[in-house]
Amino acid sequence: MSEEKTSGSENKANEGHSDLKLSLLMKLNDTFAFKGDRVVLQCSIKSSTSAEVKWFKNHAQLQDSDNYEQTQDNQCFELIIKKVSVEDTGVYSIEVSSEIGIISSSCQLVACEDYIDVGQEQTGISRHIIVTDSVSSCFAMLINGLFENSSFAFLKHSAWRPKDESSSLSAMELISNILIDLAELIKTNLKTSFNLPEQPDLMHITNVQMFVAGGDTLDVDNNMRDALSLLYEKSNSIEIINTITNMEDNGEILYKEEAIYLCKQLTNQITILDAATYVLPSLEEDAS
Repeated sequence: MSEEKTSGSENKANEGHSDLKLSLLMKLNDTFAFKGDRVVLQCSIKSSTSAEVKWFKNHAQLQDSDNYEQTQDNQCFELIIKKVSVEDTGVYSIEVSSEIGIISSSCQLVACEDYIDVGQEQTGISRHIIVTDSVSSCFAMLINGLFENSSFAFLKHSAWRPKDESSSLSAMELISNILIDLAELIKTNLKTSFNLPEQPDLMHITNVQMFVAGGDTLDVDNNMRDALSLLYEKSNSIEIINTITNMEDNGEILYKEEAIYLCKQLTNQITILDAATYVLPSLEEDAS
């Protein structure tokens, strides 16, 4: 939802005084962070005169405090949140005004807990730990790149089955249905979990890994294992993609393109576990 605005006064000033300029060089970008992260919102301008800068959160002006710091280096402006909390989620904006006019830019900041205990029939996000040994089956998608931040896992704990689970489905048809349902689940639940204005574009995620685990009350059943095992071999991906493409279009099948993308990303990237606790790689391990 990042956006920028320019007041009409700038245009009028520039018409009469070609040497007076006020423009935005770098707008604010939407940002995702976990609790405890240091967040820096940046904006830069080009102005031929001195300018006054104000920062806002949800339209309320911000002041420097123990956790908020406003800095300026020439015509580059930063709002630093030293230790972000979930309560810092909101719309942030900067307003730059001068004798020429006013320009502004805004962005969405979403801050989440770094560890969520996801119970039965729930979804959530975790950056550190996936626990599957106290609930039923768990689908965990380890996602990179969606918010230009460190890896995180999208969790879906449930006795989940795809919408079309006819016993007559072949393994190829079943994995196609699984991928379509997962695409819908991920887009819908990420929007809710991160309070996003719209569903995220799954085409921005890369290096996706998937962990499927049983739990105390339900193991991953054999039909699901057979279907998921098709993604172990790259040679199966063309047939899976063709099966998805040829599925009958109806009101419920809206995620074919995303399902095909997930198929390509998840090929040879699935691990089926017994009930387990899985710890995501740390930032230090990622860097090594």
